[in-house]
Amino acid sequence: MTPTALFADIVLPAATHFEFNDIGHYGLGHGCILARPKVIDPPKDCRPDIEILNELGKSLTNEQYWYKDYNELLDALLEPAGHNFNSFAEKGYLKGKDLFEKFTSSGFRTPTGKVELTLSRAEKLKVSPLPQFNDDFKEDPEYPLVLTSAKSRYYLHSSYRWIKKLRKLEDNPTTMINPETAEKHGIKEGNEIFIETRYGRITQFAHLTDTIHPGSIQAAYGWWFPEGDIETGYEWKKSNYNILTSTDNIGKEFGTPNLKGISCKISRK
Repeated sequence: MTPTALFADIVLPAATHFEFNDIGHYGLGHGCILARPKVIDPPKDCRPDIEILNELGKSLTNEQYWYKDYNELLDALLEPAGHNFNSFAEKGYLKGKDLFEKFTSSGFRTPTGKVELTLSRAEKLKVSPLPQFNDDFKEDPEYPLVLTSAKSRYYLHSSYRWIKKLRKLEDNPTTMINPETAEKHGIKEGNEIFIETRYGRITQFAHLTDTIHPGSIQAAYGWWFPEGDIETGYEWKKSNYNILTSTDNIGKEFGTPNLKGISCKISRK
């Protein structure tokens, strides 16, 4: 169970990708698909996603559109290549024919079919035809530091916080602070600190390093605590970077909130 899963009305026990046969990464542009045969059976009450969807399909629509055994779907997918899943697994992978300079015959996937140095639909979408520097950041005496973030080498966004080996490598949410900045705020290595923006406040732990500019701090993101109380969503609000952001001013081109360059302040807890 995770804080994200807690928002669902129904949570089904799904098998991991090691516990069912599958085909790796079809639909990507590199032209390869990989056999992913299972290495172990799933626990008794767990089912592969593909089986769950197949059975839901039978319940919601005519059964003739679905498979008695979900593995038959993999065979059907591989049939045009002259394989079933077993023969595909023995081979290991399939690779399509290399195609170079495809644009000479079919153009590019743009409205004009050409390389667009400016956005041809800019007027229709009411956005700039070229990327522009957005100088929304304003110095704020009350929030004098610039907040940024970066991915962790040990986790995938908010996933895998429950794996003990990874938690030993990065056991708590850590904010990187320049020693000069830390001294001004009475903060020492390992201190628990408050990070605050105009949108919210969280706590993390200080790590002092001169690789960070004195005017900035770098906070960890994606944090929640599996050891925490399920009633509070495993304390996901305690140290979660999203609390410091806002959707009030999102980038129109991509529809994303501002995740970096946010005015903030810090203090020792």
